[in-house]
Amino acid sequence: MSPSQIKLIVEKSSGIEDIAIFSRKRYIVDVRVCYYELCRLFDPKYTQDRTASILGRNHATVLSALKNFKNLYGVIYNNGEPAFLANGVFNECKDTIKRLMSLGTANQFYLGVDNKKTIFQIGDNRVAVFKRAYLAKTVCKLLNETIL
Repeated sequence: MSPSQIKLIVEKSSGIEDIAIFSRKRYIVDVRVCYYELCRLFDPKYTQDRTASILGRNHATVLSALKNFKNLYGVIYNNGEPAFLANGVFNECKDTIKRLMSLGTANQFYLGVDNKKTIFQIGDNRVAVFKRAYLAKTVCKLLNETIL
């Protein structure tokens, strides 16, 4: 999966219009870190420069962010506040990308709604269920435009 596809999925899942915005707000920074880690995991042509260039950053930014991610992901402070604010975004995006990659490639896509869940089907028998309709529509658009 390409970095631009991962960026789109992260933006839709987090609710941030553009994660490339120059901001130091903690939530936005944590969502950007999610993007870097997801690219490391799912981009077959991964390099830190390639990942950083999509957001207008450099490889040192990615290196630092990934180091912090390993130290903060899943950690909860004594007062109950998570050390990393985008845990849910990371988990949702990771699951979505895994589902997409397991679907493979095909020519036919179907999008329907059943009991407030969006059904996404490729071919005859492979189905993925998304709880958020806008995320499924984005995924459908991505798959129609590119081949995974």
